[in-house]
Amino acid sequence: METTLPFRSRVLSAVRWSAGAKLASQSFSWLTTILVIRLLRPEDYGLMAMATIFVGLLTLFNELGIGAAIIQRSSIDDRLIRQAFGLVLMTNAGCTLLLYVVAPSIAAFFDEPRLVPLVRVLALQFVVISFSIVPQSLLERELSFKKRSLADLVSTTIGALATLLLAFLGHGVWALVWGNLVQLTSNVMLVNLARPYLRWPSFVLSGFRDVAAFGTYVSLARILWYFYAQADIFIGGRLLGNQLLGLYAVARQLAWLPMEKLTVLVAQVALPAFARVQGDRERVANYLRMSVRTVSFVVFPVCFGLSAIAPELVTVFLGEHWQASILPLQLLGLVIPLRIISNMTNPAIQALARADTVFVNLLVSAILMPVAFLVGCRWGVVGLAAAWLIGFPLVFVIRLPWSLEAFGMRASDFLGAMVRPALTSGCMYAAVFVARSLSPFEGGSASELVLLVTVGAAAYAALVSAANREGYREVFALVRG
Repeated sequence: METTLPFRSRVLSAVRWSAGAKLASQSFSWLTTILVIRLLRPEDYGLMAMATIFVGLLTLFNELGIGAAIIQRSSIDDRLIRQAFGLVLMTNAGCTLLLYVVAPSIAAFFDEPRLVPLVRVLALQFVVISFSIVPQSLLERELSFKKRSLADLVSTTIGALATLLLAFLGHGVWALVWGNLVQLTSNVMLVNLARPYLRWPSFVLSGFRDVAAFGTYVSLARILWYFYAQADIFIGGRLLGNQLLGLYAVARQLAWLPMEKLTVLVAQVALPAFARVQGDRERVANYLRMSVRTVSFVVFPVCFGLSAIAPELVTVFLGEHWQASILPLQLLGLVIPLRIISNMTNPAIQALARADTVFVNLLVSAILMPVAFLVGCRWGVVGLAAAWLIGFPLVFVIRLPWSLEAFGMRASDFLGAMVRPALTSGCMYAAVFVARSLSPFEGGSASELVLLVTVGAAAYAALVSAANREGYREVFALVRG
């Protein structure tokens, strides 16, 4: 058994490399995303949101949870990996064919004929990513996040540049489509260079039952997660149309953008890290508690800050024709931290081979959140965003007790790990509100935006110094390693 110090060092190394690469790609992604939004129209984002609903669903189903099973198993041999490779190839080929066939039906559902070629081109991504799942899972199993992170950084940069160039040349929604395919293709090539797996796939699946059973639960859980996480786009696209959906989709993208890479980082590092200590529930609980404290220290101020400065941010960077996205962005920014922290329990539960618990949790979300979206659509894009703010905290409270029961952790310990960052970020929000009311600058100007960002950062730093020095020391120690 690995000792605590070497294992913790390997996890911290994985976090540092992943976080560094994510930070670099996130900074570049922010810049290019804002430029692309300025070049495109709300209608383009509405079409892309409609096209990617079913594509994204099959992306979660395409590997049948095999990647997570490879990471989670305590021991694995070449025969099993070859079987996994063969199953992944067959499943992705089926996904490509299925999307090509049903593309007209998707277009008919949304009453939007332009979706047919969009969906069929996006279906090509399954042919590409089928060759990355096994090497990517092996990299994560081995905690080789330096290579994985560099591959993600380079491919994200290439994809963002391709999207920006195509948008500048006037290709509209196709800039988003081809940019996505360029990013995925470059990532597959780089991952295979980092961890080559030069074996012939096996299509004989005897002895694969345990892996398939675990993977089935993981896949079903992912499908349920996607169903509730994308139900707002599905329902909004059907009831509101592509113009209003585009305004909402951009607000949602901006609200999630600061934390998107952090969410991927947590998902990548957490499952292999928890899987290494799966025999010790107390250690799993301790790592989870530490993760919640650290992530809360970052996500609450960033997301609350984004919500606080949304009017100035949209006006300065996106322009007047995106004004209707401001209030949805403000509402979504307030609930994103809770969504991220809620998702952190899933890798810990999966590491204990309790994928059934994750499935039940997501089943609750998949039942309650679509109801909230249906009701919220009566008030347009604002109601759709408010459905997240009202509905998800209820889902969180319902799911939390039996999620923590899997490794003997009390709800009060879990909530206590996030309460100080939440309270200090709420006070920071109030400071920004007061600064706006006293601002000498013109409303929505770049000068006012700089003032509010400065006030928010200074207020959070002062509040942390007064009320959460322990959290600061923990995060600083993690960064220093």
